Amino acid sequence: MGVEGQYHLLLQSAIVVCLATTLMGIGLPNNFCLISKGCFMNLEEGHYVVRCEGEHALHRAKSLVNIQFSWFLSGLSIFALVLYIFVVKVYGQKVEYLSLESKEVNLDDEFQDLEMQVKGLGESHSFIQVKKGMAPIDMER
Repeated sequence: MGVEGQYHLLLQSAIVVCLATTLMGIGLPNNFCLISKGCFMNLEEGHYVVRCEGEHALHRAKSLVNIQFSWFLSGLSIFALVLYIFVVKVYGQKVEYLSLESKEVNLDDEFQDLEMQVKGLGESHSFIQVKKGMAPIDMER
């Protein structure tokens, strides 16, 4: 399996998790609600809205949401760090980079090759072919 296949598999697994939790939320809506003390769910215009009885309950609910978000962010950061450490251990060998150019290439030879192409004096050794340009009249917009 190539790189694209692995990304596709990862995307499929994320979709399966989202679909499973969505179906569980439809079947068991009360199990996924963490509502603060003093608040309740109210059906308004076809969807549920959490309403709080007073100012104190509203502040408690906002604090609960902030704590949940902080725990989620901390967990995600720890997961990313552990994944990074795992990938470094698995693929952490030293990588040696090589230049694509040959060390023997001389810039003067490339310049002479270009001049020979333009003048039509010899066979080019380059994979880039330089031909006469088009006259300004021949160009279209």
